[in-house]
Parts: sequence; C-alpha cells; structure tokens
Amino acid sequence: MINVNLIGRLGNNMFQYSLGRILAEQKGYNLSVDDINNLQKYFLNVVNINTNKTANGESLQLGYNSMQKTIQHVDLKEALKHDGPITLAGFFQKYQYYINHLDMIKGWFAYDDSSYFKPNNNDLVIHYRLTDYTSLNWHLPPEAFIETIHKNNIKYNNCYLITDQPNHVFIEQLLKIKNLMVINQTELADFTLLKYAKQLIISHSSFSWWASFLGHQDKVYIPMYKKSSSIWKTFPDQIDDVDLIPNCEKYIKQILE
Repeated sequence: MINVNLIGRLGNNMFQYSLGRILAEQKGYNLSVDDINNLQKYFLNVVNINTNKTANGESLQLGYNSMQKTIQHVDLKEALKHDGPITLAGFFQKYQYYINHLDMIKGWFAYDDSSYFKPNNNDLVIHYRLTDYTSLNWHLPPEAFIETIHKNNIKYNNCYLITDQPNHVFIEQLLKIKNLMVINQTELADFTLLKYAKQLIISHSSFSWWASFLGHQDKVYIPMYKKSSSIWKTFPDQIDDVDLIPNCEKYIKQILE
C-alpha cells in the first residue's frame, strides 16, 4: 500500500499524488490518498487504486517524520526496493521524479478545458503568487517581471497577469506593462490560461510550475535572484532543495542582481 497525505494547496497536492501513484504503479501496490476529493473535484482521472497487492512488511515513511527528515528528497531506489507499506507526507518538488512519466501524469490531470478562455499564440501570460508568500518573504518583487520582459526583449500583443491578490500594491507597480490585464478567476480557469500560454513568466509557485510542465509553452521564464529568500534557489545544490527547472530550451532562468 502507498499512503499519501495531501498537504498544502493544489500544486503541492499534485506533486504528492503524482509521486504516490508513480510508486504504486511501479510496485504494483494499492494507492490510498487521504482527502482525495481535493483533487478529484478538478481532475478526471485522479483515483485511489484498490486492485493491486497489499504490502504487509515494515512501514516506510517518506517526507516529514522520516529517518532522513527531508520534505523534498526521496530515495526512489530505496522506495522501489522496500517490501512494505509506504507513507508519503512531504512536498517532493523535484522535476527528476516526474519528467520520465509526463505522458501518464498528463492523463491523470486531464480535465475539460473547452469552456475556459485561452491566450493567443502571440500573447504573454504572467503568474504572480502573493497572499501567504508576502508574509513568508518568498514573493518576487514586481520589478522582476518587468526586468524579465525587457532583458529577453519579449514581444507580445496582450499581457495577462494572473494573481491570487489582484488588489495588492505590488500589482499597481506592474500596471506600466504594456497591454496588461489583471486576471483572478477560478483555479482551473487560471490554470488553463497559464497552460496554454506560448510565452509564460512564472512565480516560484507549484501552481504555475505544473501549468508549465503540463502545458504548451515555447518559452517559460523564471525570474531568479542570486541573493534571495525565495524557496527556489538559483543553483540547487542541497539534497532537500526545491529543484523544478529542467535543463532544456523551454525553461529560461532569468538571473537578476
């Protein structure tokens, strides 16, 4: 049995479910996700699995309260060899766990997006995560997005700024961006706009990362500061660092001073 504890908001839950289901399918185990309805209300193919074998050996905890005491890192080789139930209780934000399973994950997180607004190919979409990030000092300053546009000479017709706090003072500082429209819709409507953007600038947010990972972008720009309290490090080097930026042409780290 693979047991998954859902922690945090939608983007975090997508990591937790994905890693749990990857392990369950590779090991042939049942999958049990607590509060699975938090994901099922968005995605068509998120399910518990109750048709495979049940593990009866010693239990293994990954994430919080584990022997390793890491919330991002998982020793996948150890987990795959383990002959017993496994509980996942962490965030597991490392692209390496998911990149080789992208087609399957796209199927799990399918939904009917036919009624949602989508940008044109020559539009730019920005995601700006605020709310709790401002109190934790994890947010990007507004000038990070302006600098990213200028330094990359990004050309566009319309610019859609998706944010969870549209009336924040930081948003006012971004109104100088040409043809800007501030958007705050339902989660799936916002997710769809991010997912279908050909040009996307993301915050250090699991929500916009998932939209980029599952989406149709040509370029995904990630503003990053060398000296920053952000949860995404410019050059991850510790075992428990968040590491979500694959080394490929699609993802562009915009390193800012």
